[in-house]
Amino acid sequence: MKFDGSDSTYAVDFALPLESPVLAAGDGTVIGFVDDVESYYTGTDPKIGLGLPTNMVVIKHGDGTIAFYLHLKKDSASVTKGQQIRQGDIIGVTGLSGWIGLRPHLHFQVNTSVDMEKSLPITFRDYSGPLEHNEIYPPSKGIEGKK
Repeated sequence: MKFDGSDSTYAVDFALPLESPVLAAGDGTVIGFVDDVESYYTGTDPKIGLGLPTNMVVIKHGDGTIAFYLHLKKDSASVTKGQQIRQGDIIGVTGLSGWIGLRPHLHFQVNTSVDMEKSLPITFRDYSGPLEHNEIYPPSKGIEGKK
C-alpha cells in the first residue's frame, strides 16, 4: 500500500507533537496498514516528496468510504488487517515517515476508494482549531493535490 497523493484535495494535516496518539475518526474495518518505514523527507519539493513510502493505517467505513491516516511512527500501528475499529480507538501514534514537510503532522483524508482517485470533503464536529496544511506545505509550492 503506497500513498502517492493521487487526490489529496480535501486532505487535512494536523500539526501534532511526535508520538501523539492517533484515534479512529469513525467505526470501520482495518483494510491495510504499513508499519515498517524508517525514512522521511522534511522539504517542500513535490518531485521528491510525492510517492515516498510512509507508515499508515487505512480503515473502510460502513458507508464505503476509506480513511487514510499517514505519517505514523515505525512499529506504532496498534491494529491488524480485518480488525473492527470503533470511533476513538487508538490506531497508532504520529511519527516521522514519508513526506512530512516542514513539521511533523498527521495527514488524514477520506476517499471514495482505496485507489485514492477522489478525496471527499470532511468536517469535524466540536473542532474549532486551525487546519495546518498551509503551514506544512506552503501554497506557493503547488501541493494542493495532484489533478
